[in-house]
This record gives sequence, C-alpha cells and structure tokens, in this order.
Amino acid sequence: EAAVRCQAVKTLGELEARQHADKIAALLTDRNYEVLEAAVRVLADRWGMKRYAKDLLPLMKHEETRVRFLAFQGVGSLRAEDQIDHLLGLLGSPDKNMRADAASTLGRMRTRAHLDRILPLLRDEEWDVRWGAAFAIGQIGSAEEAGALMELLADPMAEVRWRAAWSILSCSGPEAAEKVVGLLQDPELTVRMSVANALTRFGCTPAYNVLLPLLND
Repeated sequence: EAAVRCQAVKTLGELEARQHADKIAALLTDRNYEVLEAAVRVLADRWGMKRYAKDLLPLMKHEETRVRFLAFQGVGSLRAEDQIDHLLGLLGSPDKNMRADAASTLGRMRTRAHLDRILPLLRDEEWDVRWGAAFAIGQIGSAEEAGALMELLADPMAEVRWRAAWSILSCSGPEAAEKVVGLLQDPELTVRMSVANALTRFGCTPAYNVLLPLLND
C-alpha cells in the first residue's frame, strides 16, 4: 500500500536511519506521488544527501507538473553543484516550465555566480518564468539586482507583482519599503495580502501607517 510505504519513509527519516538511504532512494521511481514526495523530503530536505541528486534528474522530465517541481526543489535543497551546468542549460529550454523551475532552483542553491544568466528571464514572455527569475534573485541577489525587479511591480500578473515585492525587500531590506508600499493599494487581494506580509516579515516598521488602511479592506 502506498500509504504504508509513505509512512515508512517518513518514520525512517525521523529516526535518522541513514543506513537505509539506498532503499528509500529506490522509491524515487514509485508511481505514487505521496511516496515520491516523502522520499525526496527525507533524502534532500532532511538528510541533504547530495549523492542522490542524479536520481532526481529523470523526474525533471516527468509528465506530471508536481513531480517535476518536486524534483527541481530537491536538487535546489541539496545545492548540488554538479548539476548547475544542467540547470543553466534548461534556462534556454523551449518549455516554459523548465525555464521557470531551473531559475528558481538556481536561486535555492544560493550561488551568485550565474546571476547574469537569470536576470534576462525577468523579461520572459511567460509570467511563470518571470516569477521563477524574481524568486531566484530574491534568494541570491543584492540591492544592486533589486533595481532590475522594479518594473515587475507593474507586471500584468498578480503573482509576479507580489513576488517582485518580496524579492526587492529580500535583496535590499527594510529601507526598500517605500518602493513596494504602493502595492498595498493593488486591485488584487493576493497582492495586498502578500505585500503586507512581506513588509512585516522584513521588519519594515516605517510601513505601519500605510498598513492601517488595510484594517478596512
């Protein structure tokens, strides 16, 4: 039963039973998503076993979007440097999901060495690629790169607008609050909520006054 396999993986992870990592890795070919997810979370997120990064590569081409995303997340969590060239190649893929996931994964790996390859994707025609690039820059960028995110505050897609706001604050800190507070008046609820959360998360105390009108939202 898939539920039993899934629970066994989680329990072995909690028990730190690393001697059985190969057996858990064998489940990366399991047909059940919950089992796959449990195996990736234990091997990558919990145990950080980089030697299994290569086993995630086939899943990046899986027919299910959620499985592909899970594989990219796992590689990012492992910060598997030996997969960077592969990810850089995917930035130019004709598949928008590949470009988006590769960009966000490079961000999770927290290396600034390839920022120049990610920045152009902020102007990609596909909104989810712009989102992935903005996320990546928020993870590894600095105040210098924050400027490149400014035009995304007016992006036609709400998801990109709030992600840009988060990344600007992540790159520049509380002093960038004045650059994003205008989105508290955004017509989309998700944008207003996300930006209010970001201002709090990054300790933007000068933004208290502009948050007060949201009490009557």
